[in-house]
Amino acid sequence: MRGTIRKIDENKDERFKFYGEIAGEDGRTYRFNDYNWADREARLEDIQLDQEVEFELKDPTTRGYVYPKNIRLLGSHAPQSIPKKYTPSSHSHGLFQDFVFINTDIISMALKEVVPGFSEAPNSVFRTIATSYNDLQDADFHFSGSGRSESVNFPSGYETADGDPILLHCTRNKFENIPWYSDQVIIEGKKLGSIFNVFDGNWYDIEQSISEILSECKDSAQDIVRAIEQRCVNAEEVLVYLDHGQTCSAEEADELYVPTGYFTADGQEIYLLCTKRKGTRGYGWYFNSATYAGAGYKIFDKKLWLEKWSGGLEYDMLQDLANQTLIEQWSFGEKENFGILRSYLQYTFSHQVQKNNIGYDTSGQYAAFNTGLPDRNTYKYLYAVFEQTEDQAGRPSHPLYYQQSYVLKGFAVPGRGGLGKVLSEKIGLPKPPEYFETRAETVWQLGFNDSNQITIPEYDDTHILIQRCERIPLDFYRNQANNSPQMLAILDSDDSDAEKYKKIRDLLKPVVIDHQPNAEITNVYRQLQNALENVIGMAVKKLAWNWRAVVPCYNPELEESCFLLPVSFSNFEKPDRAMIASCNQTNQNNIYTIHTVIFLNWAYLDARLICRPESEWLVADKINDEEE
Repeated sequence: MRGTIRKIDENKDERFKFYGEIAGEDGRTYRFNDYNWADREARLEDIQLDQEVEFELKDPTTRGYVYPKNIRLLGSHAPQSIPKKYTPSSHSHGLFQDFVFINTDIISMALKEVVPGFSEAPNSVFRTIATSYNDLQDADFHFSGSGRSESVNFPSGYETADGDPILLHCTRNKFENIPWYSDQVIIEGKKLGSIFNVFDGNWYDIEQSISEILSECKDSAQDIVRAIEQRCVNAEEVLVYLDHGQTCSAEEADELYVPTGYFTADGQEIYLLCTKRKGTRGYGWYFNSATYAGAGYKIFDKKLWLEKWSGGLEYDMLQDLANQTLIEQWSFGEKENFGILRSYLQYTFSHQVQKNNIGYDTSGQYAAFNTGLPDRNTYKYLYAVFEQTEDQAGRPSHPLYYQQSYVLKGFAVPGRGGLGKVLSEKIGLPKPPEYFETRAETVWQLGFNDSNQITIPEYDDTHILIQRCERIPLDFYRNQANNSPQMLAILDSDDSDAEKYKKIRDLLKPVVIDHQPNAEITNVYRQLQNALENVIGMAVKKLAWNWRAVVPCYNPELEESCFLLPVSFSNFEKPDRAMIASCNQTNQNNIYTIHTVIFLNWAYLDARLICRPESEWLVADKINDEEE
């Protein structure tokens, strides 16, 4: 098909150099970027408005905006010949640009590790691999795995100093409209490339954790991620796998430490601690917090403090506590894992630590804290009692590992039984957890403007829509994406939900980083922002009719009292998320601010720190705890 260039401009999205629109001879408008051109080396300055082009369509029946394939200039501006890397190959896998998208920046980093004197630019790396691809035979492509773990390896055209071939390692569904994606190479079975194939982590979480350790660090999340990529391109040599503090293989490990290339003032390198668990991407390594050698347990996520200090909470211990205190729903839905009780103890401990409410005997052999829970029969407080671990000096652990100090012995009422006597006679009775100074902090007071209309609290739209997009239902993004081919392509792909959220975050990232996204991103973000404003506005207006729906809670991360507001992104009749809001007094006025949106199970856990929630929209047995 033929058409005419009607729009062409530089693209701020780092994946592409330029973008534009074509008026097709069929009367339709076709959008493009430099990826859609037959000559991938085409430059913005070589393409002018009103130039005629010809192109192919993958699916001519597609409605709305369509991205064409293999765009070429016509007339005097047309290239005399197509570079070899785009010519048909002797194998059966088609054109290179239709088969795989390669992250040339990461691949270049990997090649520098194994190719002597390597100094090629990313564009040159692309040409070399593309040219080699055209000379391959079907037998050179080695497929393995299935589903999300499916991969293919083939020669990259580069060799090591010993003449060993360097293979390009490709995995499925990493880029829209292209079956394969690559940011790794393989040399004799060893992978070099992106470290983010090893663990999963939100770029915002990583940036925040490093900034908390290095207050002077002003690097953007993009800079931090690139530094980590550079530091860990040869992952096998720099990653630290530990099993209870001892170096071990990846298969045996319970903790993974990833070096970042950032250092504390005293020269300790900062590492990313990753733990094994089941998340939105399945079972594997997930980023938890940043740390460094000798950091102590307070450097970790507050939910980990109790585990680091005294070991994990065993099921039997949790069951014993549930049997001692008032009868309550301590698990979400129909589960019986005491997940609510576990979280309650973890965050109660971190709060008591920060308030200096951990009690010790004179020798430090015993310790205790007030759980804030009552004994079922006497309504006296129940205390968690600990004993110091045996000396483990004979079993040295890795410097990055925090060695457990105490072990939980059980829960006791003062004076009752052996632990009760240790508590009352040796330790004393630590204070119960306190979260509010006044009752006023537990009451939400609606604000009204000069026209007696309810005032909508301020909120951070980029935090909610971009940095924490995975907390919003995908349907919310779909409803605002009609005029964004890139957003629709993400939502319509076969990717997992986790991968879709990652791509949404990357797509909208220019709004946060350079504040100058292209027209398409600007328009879709404005629609998302307007929709979010409507969702929040509706939620706050509903509270005028039922102010008791606001649930007081305590944010254990920020150590501040706050409120939980029900909000509906999918079904306006039923809350599916909660907003965390806080109140600050300024010149005798209450200023309310919405900080973020969270899942209902998270909201319940925050509310339960204060007391058992009684609101009809926040009920434990009706909440699914699968959300990450």
